[in-house]
Amino acid sequence: MSRLRLMTPGGDRAQAAAETDETGSSDRSLALPKDAPGLTRRDRARIATSDEIKTVARSLLAPQQGGDLSLRAVAREVGMTPSAIYRYFESRQDLMEAVGRDAYDSVASALQRAMDDVTEEEKGGVRLAHAYRDWCIEHPAEFALIFRYGGADGGDAREDSPTRPHVLNFYRVPLELMVAGIRDGSVVAPMGLAQPVDIQPEMLAIAQSVAAEGVRPEVIALLAGAWASIHGFICLEIFGHMGLIVTDLRESFDRHVRFTLASIGVRDL
Repeated sequence: MSRLRLMTPGGDRAQAAAETDETGSSDRSLALPKDAPGLTRRDRARIATSDEIKTVARSLLAPQQGGDLSLRAVAREVGMTPSAIYRYFESRQDLMEAVGRDAYDSVASALQRAMDDVTEEEKGGVRLAHAYRDWCIEHPAEFALIFRYGGADGGDAREDSPTRPHVLNFYRVPLELMVAGIRDGSVVAPMGLAQPVDIQPEMLAIAQSVAAEGVRPEVIALLAGAWASIHGFICLEIFGHMGLIVTDLRESFDRHVRFTLASIGVRDL
């Protein structure tokens, strides 16, 4: 599969989302990086505190900590009163959504780095899958938040969700890679696919950004199915089931990835 320079994680829509206050409050400084121009010392301190709150929240969501989250527990760990948390996040759900958006950005960045480091001799598809597995294993709390529970309220994919651009950016990376492979001939989608399916306009736009002629919706659905299969293996591993079946998880995952990619017509893994 050919090497592909993908878009910077976030894209235009994710950048626009980042420019809105991720806490839902009127203070936009929390949505800006600490080194953004024009920030006052108070702004930087506020951003730093917000980041500390999210870091503590992630640690409390970790399985070894019980995987539960309360604003009172977060406040205790940060060293502030529970009421003070509300200066930064309006509710527990507000905080969890902010942590979830960070998680989507983190995994998208991990996939992007994996693709940036691919050499001409390496195989992009397999490398991407292993980068995804590595991130999931290293971030069990974030994995559980955005996948096991479907986001803070199960609505990350809602059209009106502020998290939606971050979710789409995460899926952009594997989709762009596969579409580029179809275009250069390293991926040959099987003929006689199922009847046409409806695909979200954002996904069609991502495909068209790589292949101006567009990609058939049923092919995108096929690619989504392959990603779901790879993700499913990781889910079974993360939650302790795959270890009941095989002894070498990484080797078994590698075989599964190669089989899955070959089954949808990837010639150059």
